Amino acid sequence: MVAAYELLLLNTAIPQIQAAQSGDTYVVPRDIAINATAIISANSATDALRITQTGAGNAILVEDSANPDSTPFVVTATGDVGIGTNSPSYKLSVNSGASTTIGLFTSTGSSAYLGLANSSATTYIGNDSTSGSFIIQTPSSGFSTKLTLDNPGNLGLGVTPSAWSGAGKIIQFGNGNASIGTQHNGDANFLHNAYENPAGTFKYASNNPALRYQLDINNNAHKWYNAPSGTANSASVTSGASYTVVALGSSTLAQWQAFFNDSSNNPLTVTPTLGQVLTGNATGTLLGGGLVTQNISFTQAMTLDASGNLLVGTTSALFSSANRGNINVGGSASSILVLGTGATTCSYIYHDQSTGNAEFWNGANGYLRFGTNNTERARISSDGTFRVKGAGTAGSTDAFQISGSAPADAARLTSGGDLLVGTTSTAAKLTVEQGNANANGAFITNQTYNYQTLGLHNTATANDNILVAFGTEATYTTRGSIQYNRGAGLIAYLTTSDYRAKDISGPVVDSGALIDSVPVYMGKMKGATQERPMFIAHETPAYAHTGVKDAVDADGKPVYQQMDASALVPVMWAEIQSLRARVAQLEQGA
Repeated sequence: MVAAYELLLLNTAIPQIQAAQSGDTYVVPRDIAINATAIISANSATDALRITQTGAGNAILVEDSANPDSTPFVVTATGDVGIGTNSPSYKLSVNSGASTTIGLFTSTGSSAYLGLANSSATTYIGNDSTSGSFIIQTPSSGFSTKLTLDNPGNLGLGVTPSAWSGAGKIIQFGNGNASIGTQHNGDANFLHNAYENPAGTFKYASNNPALRYQLDINNNAHKWYNAPSGTANSASVTSGASYTVVALGSSTLAQWQAFFNDSSNNPLTVTPTLGQVLTGNATGTLLGGGLVTQNISFTQAMTLDASGNLLVGTTSALFSSANRGNINVGGSASSILVLGTGATTCSYIYHDQSTGNAEFWNGANGYLRFGTNNTERARISSDGTFRVKGAGTAGSTDAFQISGSAPADAARLTSGGDLLVGTTSTAAKLTVEQGNANANGAFITNQTYNYQTLGLHNTATANDNILVAFGTEATYTTRGSIQYNRGAGLIAYLTTSDYRAKDISGPVVDSGALIDSVPVYMGKMKGATQERPMFIAHETPAYAHTGVKDAVDADGKPVYQQMDASALVPVMWAEIQSLRARVAQLEQGA
């Protein structure tokens, strides 16, 4: 071993420290100043240069200015490397100072990657020299690309970004070809299995259906689109569909002409170019290796416009005005608005465009209920009863009910076809009960003179036909009727006259005096045009008229007296009997 114990100055043209024999060691405990190029050359199986630092200083310090240099190259005693810094905090610390480029890693191969490894895996970041894309790769049965940032600025996660329009920027996701980003016109889009090429045409990413959600900044609207399955990077062609050329292969003009016309559907005259739009003129498979991707014809399925109108199956709102939100459901054949899930548990509104019919359905065995002010006003029950103003009678089989507080039902139409108004008990096909003392039970008007105000038709062909019956009292008591007397062929106006309904006090007396006391006039009713004999009500006996003379109502309007002329018939009958008796006496005396 050769040892140097003093300062060694090598001022030769090429100072050298050279081990003459393998295994020789030079120990230099003092500074060595070298003012020219120094070369360490060794031919040894051991380290050519070994530096052991057992003190507090750095193992290596390289300065480019007078000592001390604040931005040197340093290898500390612990093995930390500093470039541009004299105090590295990590295994490698680099300080570029004012320069914005910290470092450059160069490879002469087709790609350049930088690996980051831990105890179990390695991740590589780098670029693809073919496309210039920035790439991150991770191990997965070998290395696979997990992130790609292409030259136009589109980001692919698990997928290489499609040939998007350079005007917009997108993030594209693998395993489904979903993407989110801006369209060439600035609109934000979320897409599935679709992308917009530099020509502004939407194309299929794979052979699946396509979906699109658009934020339309020009119209301040949200729009949803869909499209059926198409083809991507394929030789398959469907007549009438639009395509973009993505590979020319060796396909000849004749082979292209066999399946395609130009974008205006005119025959091709020259071989198409990459990116050219074509129209399929036949269905089949293009030969020669040429490939096309089908252009997407999206259908605008739903729109939420700037006015808050939600449009489904249509793009324009009906009955739209300021501050009014509509839900419009449109379809070329029919429209359905479904509420709920399951055919037997949902409800839906249906409109048939061809017939104009509208339907409201409840698929479950429940009711349809209608209300205002958070109060039920009507319902159609599961048994088909239409009830107004309440739930009606539970378990009823009525076809129609109008419910009120008193009586329990204001009106109902029973399953047997009986119409009840103001009552819950049926007495006939039409039963009307008026419980209010200050209202009419029924009132019918007709404004046409030559049509019936009330028509009564009894279709029986045998015996007398009852047309109208009259009754009084809480328990119905018959007081009279209007009947067709079949034997006489006349209408008979009948009054109850059964002895069991009467209390007889004796015969009529002074019938002549009564007749003499009631004047008979010739006159006309107000508004009439014909004179006729008539009585004045208040001049007849009290039992023959109603009300009092000159009576008025609360508004000062006349309350006309009415008269029952039939009440005078017994008087006339009694007088006739009296006259006949006197005539008989006179005849006997003669």
